[in-house]
Amino acid sequence: MDFIKKLVFGSLSVVFAVAIAVLPLYGDSDSSVWFELRVESIRRLGAIPSFSACIIKGDAIVWQGQWGWADVYRSVPATEETQYLIGSVSKMFTAVAILQLMEQGLCDLDSDVSVHLPFDLRNPSCPDLPITLRMLLCHHASLAMENEHFFSPFYFRPYDLSHLGAFLTPGSQAFRPTYWLDLFPGKQMEYANIGY
Repeated sequence: MDFIKKLVFGSLSVVFAVAIAVLPLYGDSDSSVWFELRVESIRRLGAIPSFSACIIKGDAIVWQGQWGWADVYRSVPATEETQYLIGSVSKMFTAVAILQLMEQGLCDLDSDVSVHLPFDLRNPSCPDLPITLRMLLCHHASLAMENEHFFSPFYFRPYDLSHLGAFLTPGSQAFRPTYWLDLFPGKQMEYANIGY
């Protein structure tokens, strides 16, 4: 099943790449109909309830599309107002923002990330080794794949970095050793949302 999901999402990526290249150039009704039919067939094949996409040029939306149902059980179609939980897609925006800061000379991917935080980010197993932005971006910071308990305090309150520090710093009531792996930072890749 995972293979099928990867295949479907990979196919969707190809469809959108083609759309981005083809629709603005041709934009004729035959291309649009072909694209709409192809996307809808892939959506159904992958049992994807709905999704939306748009192409932005400058400050304007030059194309947008919605497919499927925002609420399958009540047959409510997806619209440009449908909200989605984007999950790890947000990592792309975080990474691009950090790379823009790097280009402006405001951060260094290989320096200690603690200079940007109100707490020292250190793996308790090796507190003398710094953790860098590059390690966080590449999932090499020795942070563990967290459980739901980690994020629940952040869902319904304003975001505050000191709260994050309380979870990751030994000696705090919120700290759990399970948020860290017994690995040297930079040693190996271990996927962890906490880093982002």
